[in-house]
Amino acid sequence: MSQPVKKGVATSEFWLTLAAVICGFLLSSGLIGDESMSGKVIAFAASSLTALGYSVSRGMVKKAEAFTGAIKTSDTDPE
Repeated sequence: MSQPVKKGVATSEFWLTLAAVICGFLLSSGLIGDESMSGKVIAFAASSLTALGYSVSRGMVKKAEAFTGAIKTSDTDPE
C-alpha cells in the first residue's frame, strides 16, 4: 500500500531547502560573511537553484499523486 503524500511543510526537504535559501540570501546580501562579488553571485545562484530544485521535485510528487489517484478512481467500476 502506498502512503499518502505529506504536505510540503511537513517534510524535512522543505525545512532543509528553507535553511539553504535563507543562508544563501544572507550570504548574497552581504549580511553575513565578507565575500567578494563572485562569492555573492555564487551564493545567490546556489540558493536559487536549491529553491528551484525543491519546487520541481515537489511538483513531480504532486503530479504522481494526481496520476495514481486518477488510476485508482478509474479502476473502480461500479457494476
